[in-house]
Amino acid sequence: MSPPTGREVLDAHLASHYPGLEPWSFWRSDYSRRRTSSVHTFLVLAASQPEHWVYLSVSHRFAERNLGSRPSPPSAGSELTLRLPRKQGEFMPPPWPMNVLSWLSDFALDAGSHLTPGQVVALSGLPMKMLGTELTSVLLATDPILAELHATNGHTRFLQVVGITEDEQEAIHWWGPDSFLQLLTEDEPLRLWHPERRSILEDPMMARRMREELERDGSSIIMEFMPGLRLHRSDGEQPTLELLIDEREAFVFARALRTRTRHHRPFLVRTREVSLQLLPALEGERGEFLADEGQGRQPCLIIPPQRIDEMLQGFEGPSGTYTWPWFPGLVVRRL
Repeated sequence: MSPPTGREVLDAHLASHYPGLEPWSFWRSDYSRRRTSSVHTFLVLAASQPEHWVYLSVSHRFAERNLGSRPSPPSAGSELTLRLPRKQGEFMPPPWPMNVLSWLSDFALDAGSHLTPGQVVALSGLPMKMLGTELTSVLLATDPILAELHATNGHTRFLQVVGITEDEQEAIHWWGPDSFLQLLTEDEPLRLWHPERRSILEDPMMARRMREELERDGSSIIMEFMPGLRLHRSDGEQPTLELLIDEREAFVFARALRTRTRHHRPFLVRTREVSLQLLPALEGERGEFLADEGQGRQPCLIIPPQRIDEMLQGFEGPSGTYTWPWFPGLVVRRL
């Protein structure tokens, strides 16, 4: 008995989760890339509870390979899914989600990398706003239904494509993908892509909740590039660092203090010329500036976490010059 083909294994996996549903098959239409693209076919299911379309990319290895042949690594790859609400009386699935999945697959192929859960990708190569949607980026997450497919030559992970707005992308950057996804989809576990959806940050209650949870749990971001930040250092008996910072970078700096330093986590600020470490003080209430001492060491601000609220005045207050008696080595000039 010959071993099952990749498509037979995939069909069995779909049937186990969507019994009785027969998927539509769509060939990828841009033949010019077919030989170099990872997408061979698209499958679309008409699911219910609620009524929606389930889109699935099918790679060449599933469409053509015999899964009983030579073993491959466990991380054999990923297939992409997208779920779209099905309108009343809609008998054929809209084609644009297939363009999204195709573009993402080509994006990963061209970059020579694998798409992974938690990854955020801006759909800069697609005219998403022409569809009348503000969802111009995507967050990738393990598919809540299909999850993973284990086969004799490894396994495949199914990654769901979740549409997000530009400001939500910024929020994910600081808060982390898991926390944001939980907030976004807590009332909708299937994570349907609603093209008309506005940013959840426009809801004052949701925005406040996200800020509170971010400050409570801390951020997973460890570094930020601030090209406009200027550092002036003076050496002497008491080395001093003067920060010249504009409103936008002051906002990012304050967020790092709230979500990293306050949680006793380090943070790295990179400018065009130098890197600056923000490190939580291990004990005491005195701040300290440690100048660069060569041998690859970076200048550091040692910041007492319990003093964060006082320090935030210099980054969230009006323009001006800020100093603190407990931090003799730091001057902040808000431009």
